Amino acid sequence: MISDEEFISILSDYNFWGKKPYTGILREFYINKILKILNGINIVTESGLRRSGKSFISLQVASSFIQNGYNPEDILIINFDDERLDNNIKTLDNIYNAYKKLIKKTDNNVIIIDEAQEVSGWEKFVRTYQKKK
Repeated sequence: MISDEEFISILSDYNFWGKKPYTGILREFYINKILKILNGINIVTESGLRRSGKSFISLQVASSFIQNGYNPEDILIINFDDERLDNNIKTLDNIYNAYKKLIKKTDNNVIIIDEAQEVSGWEKFVRTYQKKK
């Protein structure tokens, strides 16, 4: 089983904690559209063709939050394309718990799950998280 510290080490590769990941070509149209939607609700699902830039758009949304005053530690990015992570709901729970324990101890945060479809039951995690807010 992966320890909390190992989860954080893996997640540090693509989160903004202490560095700025490469965010690709700026796609302002999509960023503005997502930010406008997030102004009214707190869950957005991106869908589209594989390798069409959804991950970069998610990173750009995270970057936009930071530019608008969010602390980088307020944002948790989980990438289930990462072969080091088991694609199951327990891993998702363990990641979130490690993040809460070691990085961000309050519930006021943004979670981005890249390749969520790889995790059976990810919707339950999102629903549970939303109810806590």
